[in-house]
Amino acid sequence: MDDLVEAVVRKGEVIIVRVVGEMNINSAPNFHTRVLEEFASAPQHVVIDLGGLTFMDSTGIGTLLEIMRRLTRAGGKLSLVRLTDFISNVFDVTKMNQVFSIYATEEEALAA
Repeated sequence: MDDLVEAVVRKGEVIIVRVVGEMNINSAPNFHTRVLEEFASAPQHVVIDLGGLTFMDSTGIGTLLEIMRRLTRAGGKLSLVRLTDFISNVFDVTKMNQVFSIYATEEEALAA
């Protein structure tokens, strides 16, 4: 499955992207393109819900870093929510938990 985006929800100037499946070298490029298409509405905050993600490799991490870089450059912010134990471990091992804003729930991310 190349399309990781299960749903895109808009709440004012916030876009919430819900992701399912495996983010890897095959699926990450389409995910990257899909999320960047959402930037056309100039969101101030993008929340990516990783609760449905079952796997992520270094390509997925690189994709999220690029999305964060572009969003930050445009004056917005990126939050990641609902990391599974596996994905949380990937972020811990790679120290990406110190780079990204990570929250347990969408509500926490929206309040930050």
